[in-house]
Amino acid sequence: MVKYLEDLRFVIGLFFAILGVLLMTVGTINASTYPDGLRLNLWSGAAMGIFAAVMISLSVFFPLEAEGH
Repeated sequence: MVKYLEDLRFVIGLFFAILGVLLMTVGTINASTYPDGLRLNLWSGAAMGIFAAVMISLSVFFPLEAEGH
């Protein structure tokens, strides 16, 4: 786990995952919607979750190579 914390993609992925979960929770609990029925918090949280999954998977499956090794 510590080696992943050195990769910025993993840290950014964790940040967006936490924000995405918070926004999806607020979007699910809060029943207020825009006039056309769009739940902006729910959909933006889902988009952040997808972005977080991409960043974390890039960090895990394609690790950065150390220069000079």
